[in-house]
Amino acid sequence: MYNRTAHALGMRTTATMMFGCGETLDHRVNHLEIVRRIQEDTGGFTAFIPWFFQRENTSLGRFVKEEATAVEYLQTLAISRIYLENIDNIQASW
Repeated sequence: MYNRTAHALGMRTTATMMFGCGETLDHRVNHLEIVRRIQEDTGGFTAFIPWFFQRENTSLGRFVKEEATAVEYLQTLAISRIYLENIDNIQASW
């Protein structure tokens, strides 16, 4: 994973998670688990940024049947704040 290499070199990075493009809840949880483990091992993330897929003007957008809702975004943000307690900054977008 590129983040581990960057962290080993002393670089700090951010972690992001784009969701709402056809993945399952299991996929989202798996992503959060990977981020949490990397942070436990390296301490190199300065922030975690979840954002939902916005299909306008994208070629992938025509394949997405259900978009993430505002409620799903807020739930993901809240879960991230709890589950990624080892990352100081959980960023929210508007």
